[in-house]
Amino acid sequence: MGKQFLATIHRRPVLPLDTLHHDFQADFIRHARTSSFFIYEIWDDLIENYLTVQNAIEDHVKQLQNHLIGAIDNRVFRRVSELGSDLLHFRKMLLPDLTVLTEIASRKSIFFSKTTQPFLANMVGNLERAIQDLLFNREILSDSLNLQMSMSTHRTNEVVKCLTVVNTIFLPLTFLCDVYGMNFNVFPELHWRYSYVVFWIAVVLITLIGVVVLRKERVL
Repeated sequence: MGKQFLATIHRRPVLPLDTLHHDFQADFIRHARTSSFFIYEIWDDLIENYLTVQNAIEDHVKQLQNHLIGAIDNRVFRRVSELGSDLLHFRKMLLPDLTVLTEIASRKSIFFSKTTQPFLANMVGNLERAIQDLLFNREILSDSLNLQMSMSTHRTNEVVKCLTVVNTIFLPLTFLCDVYGMNFNVFPELHWRYSYVVFWIAVVLITLIGVVVLRKERVL
């Protein structure tokens, strides 16, 4: 960087530099013709793009949060994992910029005047809030995923509860059917006149007793 030039090296187009190249000349003539204003413009465009990305990520987090509450498939877990990785990667990008911007806003330099430092300090605050928002969005994503897992566990428990109730009621009935389904030659009950009626009375009584006990225990 010199008095009349700025040289950069990058592999692909950089949006803040393109915006700066488009708008800087008019802003430079209108506001301040100093190198410190040039530095201010660079950081202003850079942070504005950071905040745009942050807002897009926040919208994506809200969409995934709403998706996790309803019916989901396995693909949503992959999307949550990818977004969590993007949040961490974006935070790693912002932390070095925060360090550099903090030093610029607090140390003396020949490239910018003292009048510019308060504006750079405001940018430090904006960058810190963006980093905090990233952490907050990651916590929201994690809490939503935990809520979904809790809801799935609750639904599974309800299904297991219903199966347990059915097994509790029908287990003694299955026992009776197994006993009287044995192929023994001597079965006294087979020769009773009312053995069939007695069997069904026993079935009904066992079922009613099971329902009453389960209701008393607040299982049903």
